[in-house]
Amino acid sequence: MRKLELKDIAGYLPYNLLMFKENCTSLSLTTLNYTTLVENEVRKPILRPMSALYKPCLEDGKIPIVELAKIALPYYDWLLEESRNLAITAHPSMAYFSYKDDSFESSDGWDAWHTSHQIELFQKLYEWHFDIHGLIGQGLAIDIKTL
Repeated sequence: MRKLELKDIAGYLPYNLLMFKENCTSLSLTTLNYTTLVENEVRKPILRPMSALYKPCLEDGKIPIVELAKIALPYYDWLLEESRNLAITAHPSMAYFSYKDDSFESSDGWDAWHTSHQIELFQKLYEWHFDIHGLIGQGLAIDIKTL
């Protein structure tokens, strides 16, 4: 089985990443204590699954995909369309914003394109501790919903 490496979690380090160990309280991880907390002991980062992008899991019940849409295309008012897992605008014109195939995509209903500001959007995913590398599925991270 593959071991967790620093490169897997480096993007989360500026954002108070919590590490989980069975029968132990969670500890914050920094680059200074990586070797102690990860390499020498069995600890796993606590992350949100990507499916939580479409659920109210941020402060004040905010929905991540809607907040990301506001960053990418701030001139629209965004809300969640649950049936299709995307953010959608109401007026002045219809537009869509979604996460597909490891990138963010926008659409006006006719054409779809990769959204600009991809790096900024992924930084927000790191900040909010989303599992963008699939570590939960590999058994290398803990789903925050299971704690």
